[in-house]
Amino acid sequence: MKKYLLILLIALAPLFSQAQLSLEIGGLIGGSNYEGDLAYVGFVPQETQLGGGGMVRLNFNKFLTARIHYMAMKISGKDSNSPDSRQDRVRRNLSFETPVREFAFIPEWYILGIDPYEDKRFSPYVFAGIAMFNFNPTTNFQNQTIELQPLGTEGQGMPNFPAPYELREISIPFGGGIKFALSDNWFIGAEFGWRKTFTDYLDDVSTNYVPDYNQLLEANGELAAELSSRTWEYQNILCDCNDNLPESSYEDNTRGIRGDPEDLDWYMLGGITITYRFSDLSIFGGGPSDCYSF
Repeated sequence: MKKYLLILLIALAPLFSQAQLSLEIGGLIGGSNYEGDLAYVGFVPQETQLGGGGMVRLNFNKFLTARIHYMAMKISGKDSNSPDSRQDRVRRNLSFETPVREFAFIPEWYILGIDPYEDKRFSPYVFAGIAMFNFNPTTNFQNQTIELQPLGTEGQGMPNFPAPYELREISIPFGGGIKFALSDNWFIGAEFGWRKTFTDYLDDVSTNYVPDYNQLLEANGELAAELSSRTWEYQNILCDCNDNLPESSYEDNTRGIRGDPEDLDWYMLGGITITYRFSDLSIFGGGPSDCYSF
């Protein structure tokens, strides 16, 4: 880790020595979504949730900035969103939602350059960086919110099964946007970004069903067994009855996979940004200047 930090400092040194720096603070408000085992193709528009947060930008010059941000959002998915042609998904009948809390460091490149002092008042930009995020998938069951990770719905924690998955992970945010200068100090923009994660458990679904319902019931409990496959609820709705036990429908799924561990989950965030630039920072030597360079 120390070696990588040293390399980063060496790479950034020319920027600090050649540029007059300025600082922006502001925020983003918009929508979030996800792509994974409970999104039948890409992401499902009706599952878009509210997301946003605050950011601090350090502007090296009119082309290059770096920001840190903290974003809070929610993502969700339901098998019931699947079309009738995907009856395997509809019958599985799983659902989830999770808060996501993200702290990120993200360099940005403004393709045309932006600086109202030089009458460069808008530019598209691209960004890519690194983030740490927390999540905790839950589902609604009998009008209660149930945390899924502690249950081990795919046998996590049982002998010869994987350990429970982590609720803190790394992601790679990347995307693009456009930024406008409303004045010398106020900026507005719009951006959209994807987050590549290294987990397949944002939705608590990844691998296979535990082959034996009773084995899962005895090892991880009744909730884990009932929520591993919720086909029994779907069948009860179809027949308007309550005599279909979870075990009887669980057998329908044990010969197939529950999710696809090779296709890791993604989440997305997009929205409107508003920031204010401090144009006279003596500690940075900021302010109007013709000395920007790239």
